[in-house]
This record gives sequence, structure tokens and C-alpha cells, in this order.
Amino acid sequence: MPSAVSPERPQSGITKFTNCRLVRGDSLVYQDLWISAVTGKILRSQEAFYEHQAVPDRVLDLGGRIISPGFIDVQLNGAFGFDFSVVTDDVTTYAKGLKRLNRSLVKTGVTSYLPTLTSQKPEVYRQTLAYLGPSGSRRIANDGSESLGAHCEGPFLNPTKNGIHNVNVLQSAPRGFYDIEECYGASNLQVMQDLSAGQTSGQTAVRMITAAPEVGKVGAAIPEIASRNIIFSIGHSEADYEEASAAVEAGATMVTHLFNAMRPLHHRNPGIFGILGQAENHRRPFFGIIADGIHLHPTSIKIAWNAHPGGFILVTDAMRLVGLPDGLYDWTNGDRITKKGPLLTLEGSNKIAGSSISLVECVSNFLTWSGASIPAAIKAVTSTPAEMLGLGASKGTLNDEADADLVILTETVSNGSKTLHVDQNARTFFRRPPSPAAGATVLLAALSPAAFVQLSEQDTNDGKTAEQHMLDASRAEIAQYVPEYLRGSKKIRRGIYTFVDTYIIEPIATGLRFLHLVFIFVPVIVTIPVIWLGSRQKDRDNERSGTLWWYGFLVSSMERSGAAFIKLGQWAASRSDIFPVEMCRIMGSLHSNAQEHSLRVTKKTVEKAFRRPFGDIFEEFQEQPLGVGAIAQVYKAKLKPDFAIPDDPQPEKKSLRQRVRKNVDVALKSTPQRVPSSYVAIKVLHPNVERIVRRDLRIMGFFASMINAIPTMEWLSLPDEVAQFGEMMRLQLDLRIESANLTIFRKNFRNRTTAWFPYPHTEYTTRQVLVEEFAHGIPLDNFLENGGGVFQKEIADEGLDAFLRMLLIDNFIHADLHPGNIMVRFYKPEQLDVRPNFSFFKQAPKPDPQKSEDVTEEVLQRLRPHRNKPDAWVAQLQQIDEEGYRPQLIFIDTGLVTELNAVNRANFLDLFKAIASFDGYKAGHLMCERCRQPDAVIDKEGFALRMQHLVLGVKSQTFALGNIKIGDILNEVLSMVRTHHVRLEGDFVNVVLSILLLEGIGRSLDPNLDLFSGALPILRQLGSQGGASMIRSGDLSMVKIWAGLEARKFLQISIDSVERCVKYDQLSPNI
Repeated sequence: MPSAVSPERPQSGITKFTNCRLVRGDSLVYQDLWISAVTGKILRSQEAFYEHQAVPDRVLDLGGRIISPGFIDVQLNGAFGFDFSVVTDDVTTYAKGLKRLNRSLVKTGVTSYLPTLTSQKPEVYRQTLAYLGPSGSRRIANDGSESLGAHCEGPFLNPTKNGIHNVNVLQSAPRGFYDIEECYGASNLQVMQDLSAGQTSGQTAVRMITAAPEVGKVGAAIPEIASRNIIFSIGHSEADYEEASAAVEAGATMVTHLFNAMRPLHHRNPGIFGILGQAENHRRPFFGIIADGIHLHPTSIKIAWNAHPGGFILVTDAMRLVGLPDGLYDWTNGDRITKKGPLLTLEGSNKIAGSSISLVECVSNFLTWSGASIPAAIKAVTSTPAEMLGLGASKGTLNDEADADLVILTETVSNGSKTLHVDQNARTFFRRPPSPAAGATVLLAALSPAAFVQLSEQDTNDGKTAEQHMLDASRAEIAQYVPEYLRGSKKIRRGIYTFVDTYIIEPIATGLRFLHLVFIFVPVIVTIPVIWLGSRQKDRDNERSGTLWWYGFLVSSMERSGAAFIKLGQWAASRSDIFPVEMCRIMGSLHSNAQEHSLRVTKKTVEKAFRRPFGDIFEEFQEQPLGVGAIAQVYKAKLKPDFAIPDDPQPEKKSLRQRVRKNVDVALKSTPQRVPSSYVAIKVLHPNVERIVRRDLRIMGFFASMINAIPTMEWLSLPDEVAQFGEMMRLQLDLRIESANLTIFRKNFRNRTTAWFPYPHTEYTTRQVLVEEFAHGIPLDNFLENGGGVFQKEIADEGLDAFLRMLLIDNFIHADLHPGNIMVRFYKPEQLDVRPNFSFFKQAPKPDPQKSEDVTEEVLQRLRPHRNKPDAWVAQLQQIDEEGYRPQLIFIDTGLVTELNAVNRANFLDLFKAIASFDGYKAGHLMCERCRQPDAVIDKEGFALRMQHLVLGVKSQTFALGNIKIGDILNEVLSMVRTHHVRLEGDFVNVVLSILLLEGIGRSLDPNLDLFSGALPILRQLGSQGGASMIRSGDLSMVKIWAGLEARKFLQISIDSVERCVKYDQLSPNI
């Protein structure tokens, strides 16, 4: 059952049904029912209320109506003009017809079903089963009914009991299961992969097969069919009692439309009907009954029910003519069918041709004819078929933790007969969210992005960060991977595959890759002596010209070596604590020359993610990628309306305090109006990139170990660095982690002012595909090149504020904040909320992206022509400012984040406190003691004294902190670290480098950027959260720096903010 609420929803996501009768066993019980729109499950109401203090978002009074589990129809040939067995040349037409059927079928009370294929040629099964397999965890409730897998009725039927099945396509299976596999397609009889997460779903595309066990070697194939968790149903058969009993013993568990198209009951040989009795010591099968008053006499139905009520299942055997007017219609085999009311017959004969009845009508007929209770009749379309399919825990029940597939029924009584009707005022209102709301209990069977978010929120006290937990789960999933063609196979076959792949194929492929890399890098190694040639370049960190040439040659070789080495170079560029500054600078220019993979591969991968044909997903799709990276390539597209609108929640009701606070934010911080976009960015991994990177990491690890064995080189700890780099690579090879990061960032920033992250469409995101809202904006690079004009200070301050909040409050930091990953858009500020809140029930309408004015694109169109024309660019910015538009920063590409674990964060805070107290000597010793290899540090005392000298230099400029360039200080620290072999943790270095980068960007826009002033609001928030505990513990280091900055801020205060409020008319709104 799909979950249904955005992680930004402030409500609980719970709906409570009250004043209703629930189907509980054999009774109708007046009882409330709580369901979660987060998990799509029925809740334990007592636990939700008392343990989790959850309160329903809405309470629905049903006025005494009946709540039933959703109906399950295990034999449905088609409906509403759509036939599962008919495929046109344009397969997209088939997919659209299937979607229309699902949305119409759910209105009849059927929430799940087995789409049934009649006897066809093998090519028809190959074409249709790709669309009819289980909907799985990715099913969206708004799409209507869900498939539980296909029911193949034929072609292995007895020709004498073919009914209206075409005799010319029937088969006898002389080779047993092999012929069955050839007919349906081997992949359709194997366990599928759950495409929402790349995991095994435990289900096959074919869920049930109706066949005659006496035909050919069909009976011998039953054990293999049953071993694959596929239901074998006896039907269209001349089997006698003994043959039917043998089929049940072999694994048959179902009988298709009992009494119809089978040997009739005889007093000496009861035939198939006899296996429903208890005379023999065998399991009694389930059986289907068509209660339309045409296929069977009411008394026959009552006899069958009394014989085995626990196996009684009502089915429709409905054709595509359900819902169509009376008349003459073509059928799949060239015959024509006459429809007259509920009666369907072959043209010119009295042969029955399926039915045109709905399942709720079958239930009402059964109530009338049998005298059974309403719960007993409902069981025949809910719990009994669910039990037959092995889904009794999740389907067909109102028990706690079951899927919240519900049907609201009304009951009428006429002439003593009860009739049930599906309440058409009820509606499906669950939509799939990216993740659960805070505090919700979630049971996720698959590694969806929502599951990754949940992993990140767990407090396991194992010293690991959220990203490490997500990575562990991703790697465990890879370890269990087997190809699709082996899913459902016996354990020994999977074991053989794993052995061959691990110990034969992978070593050979890694060896060949090693030879390829040797060919590339031997020239690099041979030319190492060049680094001692040439004159020194004073403006290039005093490096020799030969050294600079060799660095460039190394970079060009890495570009030719593939994704892992390109990423390695980019990572090395960030480690100026290990490598020379000029080497890092040249490595920073390394870019990808990756080969673009074909559009065909992209389409195939995207179709798997959406579980739809490509043409049904997008209104627009730019076939030329926006960018091709070492690991993936990115496209721009526009989703069709069915997919487009993010499931952002309705606005919550705000208290007076909340509304006043929001008005302050609007007035002082220019809160943007957020309008959803139907344009998306589609990131698709290159095929097989994960295997290639895995091999390269093994090779890097081998060379790192060799270098580490060289005397004096062990301080670099290269094996550890390769392991850390490997973690970084693997994080980027699972796009669900990037989607989860986006969700976490959006959650952290939802109540903040202008920093914004794209909306991730987590319901369509898989390991290989990321779908996120397209960021309409201009890269920050353009503002660095052309100037920020009137907005330069605002942009710089907002970027600094966002980063410091990530660092100091969230401990969840975007680790790749170069200008290409920061964009600027413009928006119209919100107005003050001065509406009287008289009604508790009315809610403000959700913005409609189809009707909302896209002010972002309008402003961007005005700016784009002025790129590379600084004067015109600044003039246009001035005009945009005068029109009341404000800038907003958008952060993209969140595949890499930095999060300090408990140990590193404690070290960071201890170091921060030492520096805040201007105790550089203590800070130096702390860095030495808590680095990776304290024994490898050269001259600890000298390092501590140099740190003291650096900190005292900062202290002497206390009254001019805004003039201090933090970047210069941190660069000096990294230089000292490199000289003294102080091996810092990679996460700690990432934080330092992020500060370096952000301050560099900020000062490019605003030379007067003051990092200390920017930190003041964050320190205030930290103080409000933990100030009391700091004072109680006697730790006043944070208080000192806070108080000092407050005093400094007071002396520098200006009326700029007030002037801006007056300028943009935000203190006198139009009420």
C-alpha cells in the first residue's frame, strides 16, 4: 500500500473513521478505525493516541455505513471497454486503457485484482504480462485498483471444455513445465524485482495459472509452478475425482469457476467438485463462483458454499463489456459476442461468454440466495481470496498494520433481501509521499528513499553518521543482488551464479582493467623526474615549471581513466591538508570526458522507475542531456499532470503566535511564495558504472597498500584515504541517497527564509534514477562574473546564513558547494497574513501550477540576454529590484553531504571552544592528540606554538573581525597541518574547505562580508536551545564569543533593514 504524505506535512497524516460498522470476523462491529496516510496502513489506535500522542488530522463520521476491506477479484478478463488480452500496435494505447480501467474499477469496490488473460498465442503473453504484473509498493492510490499479478486462464486447457476459448491456440504441454515457460516467457514466471528499490519483491508477473491437469504433462508441472509461489488452479478440465485429487496433492490450491467448463458431478465419481469434501485426507482447495444468476443456479451456489465455506470465493469472470450498452461486440478470436443485460453469449448460440456483472452485485446476489450474513458474504471477496493468494496479513482484512484498502458500503433492504452498494461519495485520497512525517511508525519492506530518510533519523548509538547508515543498507542490498533471470530460481543455481561472478568473472575483468590502467599511468610514473626540472614560479606556490607540467599530465591521464579516477582527482583537489596547494588547484580543473550513454538506455531505465511506458510519463523531454558526468547524465523534462504536482500538504491551521511570527518573517526576511513546478531534472546513472567503479577501487586499494609500505609514506595513510574515497563514490552510485538528502535538507529548511532545495519525486526515484523538481535559476557563476549589483550583499548573506545553519545547527552540510551547484532565482515576497481566522475547517487553496504565474522564468528571460555584459546586467538587476523581486538561493546536487559523527563533533566543539577562548596552544595540542595518527606528527610542540601565534594574531584584531579573512586563516592552518603531518579526519577537512569556499564566493560578491556577524543569529539560536546547560556546566566559551559578537553588532547596527521594509511596502500592506 503506498504511503501518502510529504515529509513537510506538519500534521500526523492520520484519518479517523467514526460512527461506522467494521467487518470483524463474522460480525459487524461499531468501532472507530484509524488509518495512516503516511504508511497507508491501518493503525493501532490506542498505541497511536497514548504512546505517540498522535491526533487525527480529520475525523469522518460515516453515519452507520459499513467499512469493508477492499474487494479482490481473482478472475477479471476486462471491463469498461478494455480487454486485457487485446494488444494494439501502439502499446502506449494499451497502457492508457489499463490506467482508465483501474480508475473505473475502484469505483465498484475492487481495490485489487488478478487481470485475467484468456487462451492466446505466446506473443500476446509476452506483450501484455509486462503491464499486468504486481503493482508493488510503487502503486499510487490515485491510479485506482492495483494488480496483484496476472491470471493466465489457458492455453493449457482440455479442448472438450474450452468454453469460448479458441481451440486453435490451445496447447497440451508435452514437455511439461518447459512448454509452459516457453508460452508465458521465462521472466514472467520468475520472482520480480521491486523497481521502487531494486529489491526482490517475492512475486512473479504471473500469479495464477488455470489449466487442465490431465492434459499432456501439465500435471507433472504443478510442483514446479507451486514452488515459484504461483497458484495452480484446476479449470476447463475433464479431470475425474482421482485426477483432481492428484493435482491437489501435487500443489493445486484453486478451482476456476466451479461447475462451469468441467466434468459434472456424478454419484459414482464426483469429479472436481468431490475434492471440496472431507472424505479424503487431503487439503481442500479454494474455488471460484460466478454469482450472476446465469452461470449457476442459486441452489448450486448454496450447495458449494455449504460444502466448503472456507474456500468460497466470488468472482465476476467479467468481460470488457461491463459498463457498455447492449449490442453486438467483436471478441479476441474473431467471434462476436451478444450482450443483453448481464447475459453474454456467442453470436448465434446459447454458449455463455463470460459475464458483465460487478463484484458487489455478486455479493448482493449471494446474500439473497444463501441467507448468509453480510460479514460472511464480504469474506468471499476479501479475506478468503487474500488467504488464497498468501496475502492474508495485508489484504482483505481490517486488522492492525494491514493495507488501508477500504470500501465504504451502504445497505438497503427490499422485500426482505439485502443489497449492498459501494458509496460513490467516498474517494481515494492517499497519495505517495517521499517519507513519513516525524514521529510516525513506518514499516517499509523496500529500500525506498523514504526508508533511507528513516535510517538517517534512527539513533543507534553506534558512532555512525546518517550517511553511513544509508550506505550500509545500500551495500547490503548489492550483496544480495541476483540477475532478474535467476530470481525465483533454486538456491543452488543462485549459488553457482554468485561463485562464478565473484571468483571467475570479476577477477578476470579486474585484471583486464588493471592492464588498461597500466597502459595509461606508466608514462605518468616514468616522467616523475620532470618535477625537479625548470625554474620556480613564485606566483604558483614556488613550484617548479616541470612540476606544474607533470601535475597537468597527471590530470589529463586521470580524465582518460574513467569515472572513479575523475572523482578521485576531484576529491584530491579538496585535500590540501595532504597534497600540495598547486596540485590541488590543477586537480580542481579536472572535468569529465565521459561518453554519453544512449537515449534507448535512458528510456528503458526511466520506464522501470515509473513503471509506465515512456510516452505516458512526459509532456516534454529534452533528448539532449543538460550535462554528462563521470557517473550519470541529466535531462530536463516536463511531467504529465498525473505525475507532476508534488504532494505538498495543505496549509496547517496556525495559532495566533505562529501567525504573528510568520508576519515578522515576511516583513523582515521576504519569505518567498513557493509554487510547485511540473518541470523535473532526471538524473540517470551510466549502465554498469557501479561494477566499473568497484573494480577501480580494488585496484586503487592495492596501489595504496604498496605506497603505504614505503618508509616515511605511512603518515599519509593512503589505504584509509582510499576507503574514505570509496565511501564517497558509493554514496553517489545510489541515487536514492541523494533523494533522501534532498528530503532532509527540505525538512531542515522548511521554516527558514530563502534557501531552497528542489522537491524530490521519491516515488519515482530508484538506485539508477533520480527525479527532482527542475531548479529554474541562474548559476551563481553568472553573478560572480557579471556582478551582483544591488543584490550582491543579500545573496552573500543568505548563502552564508544557510551554510552556518547547516554547520552549527543541523550538522548536515552540503559538501559540494561550488558556484555551479548554487543557483539564484527571483520571487515576489508574500504579503502579511492579516486574514481573520473565523473558520476552523476552511483551508487556503493550494497553489495551482497550471494557473500560477511563473515569475522566476519571467525574470530569468530578462537577465539571460545580458550575460557577459556587466553594465547591462547590473542595470537590469536594479530594475528588477525596483519592481519588488527578491533573490533566492537554490542548492542542487546533494549527493555528497558532510555530517560529523559523535566523536568528530565533540572534537570540533572542543577545538572551537579552545579558539573561542583564544587558547591557540591548547587547540594545537588537541589537533595533534585527536588526529588519525598522533605518532606520525612531526614536532607537536612546534605545531602548538604556531597555532598559538595564529590565534593571538586574530585576538589582536577583535574590534575589526569583519576585516579578517577566515579563508586566509584556514589556509594557514592547512599548510601547518601538511607540514607537521597532522592527519585530520576527512569530514573535518570537508567542513574547513566548505568554509573556505563559501567565504571566497561571498567575498567575491560582497568584499565586506563578515562571517562573524553572519554567525550571530545562529549562536543566538544555539544559546536559546542549550544556554542553560552551558551555564550549569561552567562552560562559558560559547557565551563569551556570543556576548562579544552581540556587543560588536550593537555598535554596528544600522537601519538598512527598516529602510528596505519601507521601500518594498512591507510594513504597510494592502489589507
